[in-house]
Amino acid sequence: MAPPPRRRVSIVNMANMDLADKQIREFREAFDYFDEHSEGSLETRYLKRYLSEMGYEATDLEVAQMKRKVDPNGSGKFDFDAFLTMAESILGSGEDGMEEELKNAFRLFDKTGSGTISVDVLREIMLAADPNMDKNELEQLITDTDTDNSGTVDFGEFMEFMMSS
Repeated sequence: MAPPPRRRVSIVNMANMDLADKQIREFREAFDYFDEHSEGSLETRYLKRYLSEMGYEATDLEVAQMKRKVDPNGSGKFDFDAFLTMAESILGSGEDGMEEELKNAFRLFDKTGSGTISVDVLREIMLAADPNMDKNELEQLITDTDTDNSGTVDFGEFMEFMMSS
């Protein structure tokens, strides 16, 4: 029997300091996904790839620092507890950092400086991210994001959309 299809797990979807049971289960799922041989450990040399697949693009310096945290004795492997600690530290530093990154992204799309972006610009962003997105799904996402039906999206709506997608 073939193994079940692999599913990408996004750390961005879990930007919350309190690691609730659901989040821990999702991190366990991500850990198990990376632990292809069910050894109960991951190799530190692939840490940057693991982070990238979870939606976190770490610098080489960040990866080196994380390697020292998850594998202090230099064994080349780390277990789920170390993985969870790493994920928690990313989320802990990430909520404010995530908001700042989203503000910077929002400013790029808010070309007029009005504090809003049009739903047309949002549609372009979504299609650039996923050119094969179903038209009905796209329109539903836009409707869900433009909560006040103004035809524009303010930063609060944009952040809510980005944190939930």
